[in-house]
Amino acid sequence: MRVKSSKYNTTIELADQPFARGGEAEIYQVLSKTRYPNHIAKIYHPSKRTAQREYKIQYLLRHAPNLGDQDIPWPKDMLYNQQGEFIGFVLPLAYGQKLEVLCLPKLPKTIHNSREWQAFDRAQPTAISYRLQVCLNLASLVAKIHAMGCYTLIDLKPDNVLVRPDATVSIIDVDSFEITEDNIELFAAKVITHEYTPPEFYRGVNPQTSIVENSWDSFSLAIIVYRTLLGIHPYAATSQAPFHNLSTLAQKIEHGLFVHSPAKPITFRHVPQPHQYFQQLPDILQNLFIDCFDDGYTEANDRPTAHQWEKGLYLALRQIQHLTIQDEIYDEEIYNPKMEQRAAIAQKQKDLENQSSFSIIQYFRAYVHDRSFIFLTLINHFIFGYLVLDFLFFNGLVFGALGDRSTEQVIGATSVLFFMPMLVQLIITVFCMPLAINELDKETTKTTLLSIIGFSLFFPVLEAILGVFTGFLDSLFSLDNPEQMTGMLMSITFMSILYYPSVCWYLLNLVLRNDEQVDKYHQKLEERNNDWVV
Repeated sequence: MRVKSSKYNTTIELADQPFARGGEAEIYQVLSKTRYPNHIAKIYHPSKRTAQREYKIQYLLRHAPNLGDQDIPWPKDMLYNQQGEFIGFVLPLAYGQKLEVLCLPKLPKTIHNSREWQAFDRAQPTAISYRLQVCLNLASLVAKIHAMGCYTLIDLKPDNVLVRPDATVSIIDVDSFEITEDNIELFAAKVITHEYTPPEFYRGVNPQTSIVENSWDSFSLAIIVYRTLLGIHPYAATSQAPFHNLSTLAQKIEHGLFVHSPAKPITFRHVPQPHQYFQQLPDILQNLFIDCFDDGYTEANDRPTAHQWEKGLYLALRQIQHLTIQDEIYDEEIYNPKMEQRAAIAQKQKDLENQSSFSIIQYFRAYVHDRSFIFLTLINHFIFGYLVLDFLFFNGLVFGALGDRSTEQVIGATSVLFFMPMLVQLIITVFCMPLAINELDKETTKTTLLSIIGFSLFFPVLEAILGVFTGFLDSLFSLDNPEQMTGMLMSITFMSILYYPSVCWYLLNLVLRNDEQVDKYHQKLEERNNDWVV
């Protein structure tokens, strides 16, 4: 089938038969290789080809978000038939499964045996972190759309979201968005799904006749997050009188019958088993759900925004302590969820599966973000310092008891073995410290640099002081080997001062951040880059 491109004023070849159909349009593959490779065409049914829809696609073309094609497949070009009539548009082909596959109690058979989807299996310890990551990525996309100030999704549901094994997502069906400017509705949304529609719809707020706020999407997003994490709809339960005759999810939403509502503790006769896992979720997520479904039942503005969900999911991921080795490739995305980094993280997984080796910069960059590298470095320093101190103490006892030349040689050789891993760790620290400093705020960077400079100056000063002290001991006791005494005193003193107080100082100042400091950290990042996703 041949259609005309509005952007290039040329003919584009489409497949003769659609590969998907919907209530409004059919989806065709674009065959042209020079124009729009890896794109598809959405061709509306003749009854849907209205002037209003044509104007809406023109608006979408002029007001596209600054996101990747896989984040939101946005219209790229308008299509016309040979008679010059508007028939549809071109958009990028998005890959993945519909998010509905993760909203079920168990993975469907179509992907259950697929190796790349096993991490999402609820029986796996990785499932919660991977599913949280999916929800975080979705909340990030919704927040970006809302930040444009003119779009509300309205029909946000799992069938309109594609998910991939690397936990990235795409939002599709953008031509159904509501579009407003300066509180004036330009294009209404025509489609809703009752299972994801907030209670104000049943009080007369209809997207087809009135402007709908972003709080509508916040309600739909919360249901999707709940289903992705627990595998069940948050309103799916059997109620007691006077609600015992309510059979549909839409009816239960209308009456605010959220299963975990603190205001309705004796409303339900039977609550399905998956709801019990709600208590195992991080407290911040439990509170967000209650704020949305309970407090937000009567006041839509009390619901957490997509941005607040984004932040809550981010903090919840930080609380997950049982990450496996397989999860480490996601540390960068989990602790620093910038959407533009997703392609690099997906490539890391591919390289890991192919048993490819990373460069040292690629390897350690994954641990730099949000102080996780500093934390691991400090723990390693603490362990090595503890071993070295114990070993030096043991050597001092042996040498004091025996004192012959052979013992001194054995001690020297074994000391090298203990000091080598510590030396490697110190080199790694110096090599990666610039990367870590780049991720810290100015105040923390200043204290970190001053500490490094202080420790650098401390060693030669300590050497001079111990040299004078050893000379004083030599004058009193006539030591056989004062240089050895100086080295022993320097080693023990240096390790004691460097490892124990400094480890505590670093842990208190760089790692153990309270909520207020985390908020300030995020605020600084947002001020530095408006596109930053917390």
